[in-house]
Amino acid sequence: MADFIFRKYKQEDKEQVLALLGNALWHFPYEERLAYFNWKYEQNPYTESPLGFVCVDGDKVIAFRGYMLQPISIKDKVYYNAALADTVTDSSYRRMGLFSRITKYSIEELEKDASIIASTNSSSGGPTLNGYLKLGWQPLVERKNLFSFSWHSLFPKKEIATECSTDKGTYRICMSADCRAVEMGQLTQNKISRQYFSVHADEEYIKWRFANPHAEYRFFYYYEKEHLCAYAVVKLVGNRKYDVVGFQFEEEKELCRLVNYMHRWLHPLFILHWTVNQNAVINKSPWKYNFISLQFLLKRIARFNVPPFLIRTTKSQQQEQDWFVEGVDMRGNMNWDLHKIVADEI
Repeated sequence: MADFIFRKYKQEDKEQVLALLGNALWHFPYEERLAYFNWKYEQNPYTESPLGFVCVDGDKVIAFRGYMLQPISIKDKVYYNAALADTVTDSSYRRMGLFSRITKYSIEELEKDASIIASTNSSSGGPTLNGYLKLGWQPLVERKNLFSFSWHSLFPKKEIATECSTDKGTYRICMSADCRAVEMGQLTQNKISRQYFSVHADEEYIKWRFANPHAEYRFFYYYEKEHLCAYAVVKLVGNRKYDVVGFQFEEEKELCRLVNYMHRWLHPLFILHWTVNQNAVINKSPWKYNFISLQFLLKRIARFNVPPFLIRTTKSQQQEQDWFVEGVDMRGNMNWDLHKIVADEI
């Protein structure tokens, strides 16, 4: 077996890593790849340097394994989840076991930091899924697709406004392209459940998450007087197709009204709530929020046969006790309170 070297990512690796990513995964112009890499890895507020690992053959970077660090709270304690992001191997070095070797090495390095308790993955299927299962990741829960339609779906808008607002007297709803991270963070921290593993979505996290330069968002806000009672965020994922990527509210009626105005102002073909969250209100009562499951139809469409949400501890040799954090089992799918989490949208 070739004598390759595995080590942590260094700044001098950047151009070679960008080239690898561009050849295999990120099929967009260099300047966009650079901005995306900077946001995804260098601007992450929870790491001093990109949480990445490389395999080199001499001076040549031949493989890269990246993680996005995400704060997770449980019982008023904050830990970190190393969400699997990008993994890529030079085409000339495939079928040499580099995927397994660089992933095993990265786990050995993550294990050195006791604050990183888990590594999640929600976007790998096929042979890659089998590879992660062999490396110790376990299925946590199946992903669920819920769709929202309205009569507005029949009438596309020529142009989507950046700003919209309506004042109903007792409440006000507005749509904006601006992320109001301070208010969103305050509301989320007030409403977050302490008994589940939840994203610690404070102002710092929200500001970074929605600064993704490779995404287009619309933010919907619900105010009573000047108090933010609810928000919901959608991401444009295709022609008139939107994903719900985050929400929080004080009363259920507020979220219902926000979904209603998503349809009024965006005229989407559909809005997709893609979730692994067993505790999400939309998941429990989709009809109440104008969402329906089409699983009986979609199971025959390959792109909707999505892989399960995976989880692993950051111990090289996983033991039973490693799965318990603050007395809560990370393998219990009802112990998590998460909205959409994928490599590019945690």
